[in-house]
Amino acid sequence: MVGACGVIGGEHPIDGLSDTLVRTGDERIDRYEDDKIRLRSVRHRSRSGENPGRPAGDDALIWVWGNVLGEEVDGTHRPRPLDEPAPAYCARLFEEHGLGFVERLNGDFFGVVYDRERATVSLFTDRLGTRPLYVTEADDGGIVFSSHVQSLDRYPAVSLAFDDEYVAEHLSWRGGPLGVKTPFEGVEALQPGTVTTYDLGDDSVERDTYWRPRPSTAGEFDGFDEFIGEFVERFRAATAALTRDRSKEYGILLSGGSDARLVLAALPDDLDVTAFHMADWMSKEARVAERIALEKGIEFRFLRRGPDYNARVLDRSPEYWNFQQLFNQAWAEGFIEEIRSEVDVLLTGHFMDTMYKGLFVPVRHVDLGPLGVRELPFELPITSVEAYHEELGPRVPGYLDTDVDLAAVARRNVRRTADDVEAYGVRYDSFRDFVHGRLHYPATTDPLFRQCLREGLELRIPTLDRRMIDLWDAMPTRYKTRRTVVNAAVGELDADLAAIPHADSGVAVDRSRFTHLLGHVPMNKLAELSPFDAVPATHLNHHPWGNQSELVRERDYVENALDDSEELIRALPFLDHDEVRECYEMHLDGTNMTRYLYRLVTFLKAPVTARIAGLDDGEDDEPVKDEVAVDTVARDGRSSGRVPGDADDD
Repeated sequence: MVGACGVIGGEHPIDGLSDTLVRTGDERIDRYEDDKIRLRSVRHRSRSGENPGRPAGDDALIWVWGNVLGEEVDGTHRPRPLDEPAPAYCARLFEEHGLGFVERLNGDFFGVVYDRERATVSLFTDRLGTRPLYVTEADDGGIVFSSHVQSLDRYPAVSLAFDDEYVAEHLSWRGGPLGVKTPFEGVEALQPGTVTTYDLGDDSVERDTYWRPRPSTAGEFDGFDEFIGEFVERFRAATAALTRDRSKEYGILLSGGSDARLVLAALPDDLDVTAFHMADWMSKEARVAERIALEKGIEFRFLRRGPDYNARVLDRSPEYWNFQQLFNQAWAEGFIEEIRSEVDVLLTGHFMDTMYKGLFVPVRHVDLGPLGVRELPFELPITSVEAYHEELGPRVPGYLDTDVDLAAVARRNVRRTADDVEAYGVRYDSFRDFVHGRLHYPATTDPLFRQCLREGLELRIPTLDRRMIDLWDAMPTRYKTRRTVVNAAVGELDADLAAIPHADSGVAVDRSRFTHLLGHVPMNKLAELSPFDAVPATHLNHHPWGNQSELVRERDYVENALDDSEELIRALPFLDHDEVRECYEMHLDGTNMTRYLYRLVTFLKAPVTARIAGLDDGEDDEPVKDEVAVDTVARDGRSSGRVPGDADDD
């Protein structure tokens, strides 16, 4: 899947929308138009089958994008036949169950049902809304939707404008806004787990939420071992479902941690897979990833970023940012062509941290002085909007020239009733579930990472299998804060992989959470003293993403972006140019302002920002292709070549 866009009603052509969805030039574009709806589907050529599907007994058309693995019937997973493309499969289910077919689906997807007999158009999302679809109303009365929010104003009757309150949240330290809200007036993403139906006769809109998580207090198991046994069984089934089609070549993004290691451990033994690791140098993390690949006897491809990688990302990818992310989170943007040349499908361990490691569960912390501030395995109760804003809310940067009160914005957007909570357009069963991010909307951290991968090839994520979502839905919170579910599952699946130390803690991954917490600080301190782990530059470290704070000081890509955007900064009424420069100077002087600066340059470089400010010159820059150095380790363990410039890194 690459993307989709369309207009329900309206008067104007939509080719301007669809043109912005084409990334590689190798995509397939499906077009549909009549007097009620116009739609464009942009997808990878490796996807089989025509979009839309056509039910045999109904006058309807069904489009679907993403991964549709099958359906669940009475607790049993029924896989989609490999020879039946997803659109045709959904059309058959629609014929049998009507719109209720969406609730039965397993996978990560969004789609459109055009029921010509009933004169309705329905837009549907998967349970977690993992593939966003943005909707707004045009001046000509049309309902415009797109998977790329910046494309919406390419429809002639849409003029986007910024919402000052949500822009303030977006540019804050934590980012935002939350839920279905966006920084644009009148633009929202579709809610997760919903079917939104537009009646073409009376212009009414009906939203049916077909799935919501149970309250976070639900679900008990007869001990942690029982939970891990269930986890392993379901996860193995999920990875098998994603790799059934052996006509395709598979790859995996491999780190030195535990998430991707779990995916690798669960893959069928007869699957041929290539491992990719992205980093700035052959760090400890990269070496651990290579060791994991060698242990499994698979090919290891090292994709090396150079110090100018961030500058290239700023040049080549801003037109499809969805205002959910920092630009540098397009970690794979410069390697898409390389990965696509090797594999058809890429597997990742995404969502492990949000679903099974308690990333969104607030916990208590303790200051250990020279050992830093360390988290404790105890939930921090937050029971009011005021406490939420104080503990977890956004912090406004000094360069915002606005009187927006973000605490008041939070109060207006979080409404509690006797039965549930509505927060930023998403309903939760309790305030605690909202605090925990039980719907994870927009699903997890680093959405741009997933998005840039999906733009180039098929991306598959085992944790999004509904069997795994059901298990997460019943998972006790204490397992997230006090146990190591992913690590324990690796130990159950592959003891040899589990014995390889975690790159960060230096401890075998199947050890307890407490052991990893103890190992983290001393192992990293020892690494600073070890000549074998010496870091060759101040912007480098032993993590896969490098030291971004130092990189901003050593390279001029942020300064250049601010200089190039000076006219734009002065034209936007909510930005103070002098304070922007002060923020940058503060960073150069040692105060870490990286997140504020990255949010700002991401916002400024997005083409829609200049269009809203009236400064768009009408010319789209050609994307800059990145240069990629690749190191391959063959199955016999012998290196086929060194990465240029890494001679002293090992």
